[in-house]
Amino acid sequence: MNNSSVIDKINSISNLGWKASSYDQFKNYTIKNLNKMAGTKKYRGNIKSVPSDVTDLPANFNKWVDEGYVLPARQQGDCGSC
Repeated sequence: MNNSSVIDKINSISNLGWKASSYDQFKNYTIKNLNKMAGTKKYRGNIKSVPSDVTDLPANFNKWVDEGYVLPARQQGDCGSC
């Protein structure tokens, strides 16, 4: 996998509000390794579409951080506990 091209593709999307970057400690990991470290599992069920009204969504979804209930995400190294 060419991480540079993935990062460039993500960063070419305007209005994300964040930029992708590369971390040296993960440079030799595959997506499978990263997913395993993050604790993800394969979904084995059917995905159903549920209609929803998205017209009233707030402009900011960071209320927990803004209100001081949780701290912003930070680089925690490669411990994999999160």
